[in-house]
Amino acid sequence: MLDEAYRLVEEFQYKAGHPVNEKPTLMIKSRAFVRYKCMHDELDEFITASNIYEQADSIMDLIYYAIGTLVE
Repeated sequence: MLDEAYRLVEEFQYKAGHPVNEKPTLMIKSRAFVRYKCMHDELDEFITASNIYEQADSIMDLIYYAIGTLVE
């Protein structure tokens, strides 16, 4: 399941022109901060959610950003 999610996010990032690495690579601080900010924003959305749908949406987005960070 996670392999398929990784592959789909990798394909999206490639098509969208986002960074994709073929092997594990240390992320530079500026890119790491961008990824951190996206994931932090999703955590903020989760904690301020007023219903289960908003919570689920923020967690799904967080998972997407986390996998995207692995891809990058």
